[in-house]
Amino acid sequence: MSSRRHWMRGVLAGGAGLALLPAILPRGARQVRASAPGSARFVFVIEGNCVEPVAMLSPTARAALDGMLSEPIDDKRNWYRTYRHDSLVELGTSDLDAAKSLGALGADLRGRASVLYGLSNKAGGGGHTPHHGTLTCTRTVGGSPGGQSIDSVLAESLSRDLGTPFDAVRVGAGSAPLNGGTCAHGPGAPAAILQRPTTAFQTYLGAVAGDPSALDRAEMLAFAREDVEHALGESIAGAHEQEKLRTYLRALEENERQLDALVGWDADASLLPAGPETDPRFASGRHFDALGAQFAVASSALRLGLTNVAVIASATSGEFGGVAYPSLERAGVPTGRHNLHHESAGSAAHQDMIHEVSGTIVGHLAQLARDLEDTPDGDGASLLDHTVILYFGDNGETHHSSASEFPVLAVGGEGLGFSHGRTLVYPRLAADGHLRMSNLWMSLLAAAGYPRDTFGGEDFGRLLGGELPALRT
Repeated sequence: MSSRRHWMRGVLAGGAGLALLPAILPRGARQVRASAPGSARFVFVIEGNCVEPVAMLSPTARAALDGMLSEPIDDKRNWYRTYRHDSLVELGTSDLDAAKSLGALGADLRGRASVLYGLSNKAGGGGHTPHHGTLTCTRTVGGSPGGQSIDSVLAESLSRDLGTPFDAVRVGAGSAPLNGGTCAHGPGAPAAILQRPTTAFQTYLGAVAGDPSALDRAEMLAFAREDVEHALGESIAGAHEQEKLRTYLRALEENERQLDALVGWDADASLLPAGPETDPRFASGRHFDALGAQFAVASSALRLGLTNVAVIASATSGEFGGVAYPSLERAGVPTGRHNLHHESAGSAAHQDMIHEVSGTIVGHLAQLARDLEDTPDGDGASLLDHTVILYFGDNGETHHSSASEFPVLAVGGEGLGFSHGRTLVYPRLAADGHLRMSNLWMSLLAAAGYPRDTFGGEDFGRLLGGELPALRT
């Protein structure tokens, strides 16, 4: 009895734990069904501790910008301080795959991709990481998010309207099993990113793949439900705590129903990835092996219709400090991210590795895009036609970021109105027409059918709201 009460006190005290629960377990509508053909899908690929603007700069864009800026780019890695333009500059750049970190796009994807420059996120912040700030466009204070992240807003609406088993699939690679510092269900309510590939596979695909451990999870849910019911029956908590327990009980009951449905899911086995028993990446322990396995999990979840929203994170939030890239090891260059950046000034070798890190992530992104392109989505379209994949750094333009510019790679989504083969350079920071990451998030909401004029903590009394111009036709 004492151990049961000790566990239950932890549940009652664990507001953050309760907030993380829906991100780990299935949730959503009463009737579980696959995502509808042609419905909007969104993938957020986030690199912790910056993506440098030069990593996405094609030769054509460089030549055009050199004629626009107050001084040429030369060996600069970011150049937002030299912008002089007060209106959108649109450059046709069919050579995006010639940028330092975009080679994996190749001839097949370069025309289905665009690069965005000039967007800031002062509301969310910069530094080493703004934590949830990039996706919420609000400040994270004391580890607590200030608002709901864009992935959660989209997932909540799409899963409600479509009835998919999971609202979102959130996976990543980092030093800790869970990352609660990047996504948020709302103010004070972090959403968990699963950073162990085996756990992610079991959580999101295990029941569909016939994993016997799904039955163990069903037993775990049943145990938790019975424990909550017992606690309510014993009245060991006050009225406020009992309401928490009832909320928790409803979530457990819903998740039991969802897991039962997933065990019987009619899955196309060809869309399932090799699992932990056969794919060595799941147990490798190397950062990019783990990240590659997580991309495979997210890809399958999207193609099986289990969700319409995925987040794939590479050492975001405080995780960047503990990440290293041993697979890229070379003489004289540290593989730990923090030292790699700190020692990079004036070192071409360090900078090359920084851009190789980004290029490796883009390589995984490109494979995901090709998986989606190979998956039909009704009326001759593919999943990539209806999926927008975005790649960006969680803190902006550099290791110690001022949040003045967040370079973004966008791939796919032509069926949602996105137009590609371009580099879009939005107005400089001080211009009246300057735009922010919040405008990008509003563009996604409009593409999904949920338009709004404001997002996050921006002061839209003096700033421009709504979609980014020219991003969608």
